Amino acid sequence: MHYEFPCLHSGITFLNHAAVSPIPDSARRAIREAADLLAESGPVEHAKWFARLKQARERAAALLHCAPGEVAFMRNTTGGLLTVAEGIEWKPGDNVLLPAGDFPSNRYPWLGLQRRGVEIRYVQPAPGQIGLTADDFVPLIDSRTRVVSVSWVHYATGFRIALEPLGELCAQRGALFVVDAIQGLGAIPLNVKAAKIDYLSADGHKWLLGPEGAGVFYASDDAKDRLDYGLKGWLGVPDPLAFHLEQEPTPEARRFEEGALNMLGIFGLSESMRVLLETGIESVWRAICNFNDELVDGLRAKGYTIDSPLLETVRSGILSVSRQGVNADETVRRLQDGGIFISSRDGRLRISPHFYNTRQDIRRLLDALP
Repeated sequence: MHYEFPCLHSGITFLNHAAVSPIPDSARRAIREAADLLAESGPVEHAKWFARLKQARERAAALLHCAPGEVAFMRNTTGGLLTVAEGIEWKPGDNVLLPAGDFPSNRYPWLGLQRRGVEIRYVQPAPGQIGLTADDFVPLIDSRTRVVSVSWVHYATGFRIALEPLGELCAQRGALFVVDAIQGLGAIPLNVKAAKIDYLSADGHKWLLGPEGAGVFYASDDAKDRLDYGLKGWLGVPDPLAFHLEQEPTPEARRFEEGALNMLGIFGLSESMRVLLETGIESVWRAICNFNDELVDGLRAKGYTIDSPLLETVRSGILSVSRQGVNADETVRRLQDGGIFISSRDGRLRISPHFYNTRQDIRRLLDALP
């Protein structure tokens, strides 16, 4: 699959997939082909576009292990979370449980509900614990908890919360389980049914290796009808081309797509998902873990502390590290000047390789780090 990634041959070393990722060559070709078609013939080939949209939906469903009818496309992760937050019929005194210190995309859509009298409750990890477990949510969940919303993987520490126990807790307590999956989907195997997830949102530009502005949204068959979504649009009906009819929303998740989609972005994302599916997500995940294991050995030899969990059940593709005397921001800038790309978060270096990287990429970073 290395031929799919031109960035491997561009003179840079890209180990920053927890930010915005390079897209594979097939995604670039799909976007170009769609743009060429649009430039040369306008909407004449519009039937082909809907066929490709159907294919993209099927590929997203395969990644999530759900039915295509449970998948919609959104402009970004926040768009999906806002769809849920604004679609629930809230009552004053209801509450939402969020992890303390989560990424803003999983805070602001819920904070906006305070104007309706909804209480936001932050769940703190136990002393000495990096991330959260389902047990940490138990003291705060009650009969007025309408939603528990979590980031699957923490953007800075790389901690991956165990979804299945939390999904089971939500099911038992009657709360909707919402997941921001952008830092895991495309890298780590996921079965939304096994995890009892009601809604999931993830833009495509990180581990899914897609372009920005085209994201995946999942709404389970059981949960779709629990949203009284006011922003109804012409694409969210059973037959969007029957312009003369006034139709009820389709029973499928695409009811949330409203109007014209970012088709070029979705076609690119579709090809990125094809690359991941053909490689196999289990194989993708093994490759990422192997690269991070090699990084851990090399970093420890240079005196770095590993600040991300390494236990199989809670690790992710993100490796957060630090070393006394090493300024993370300055180090990232210096590495970038040399063509090596990682990030700094919370005063630490954040490294995030993907499956297509090479051992030479890992070695080049280790050699360049102070």
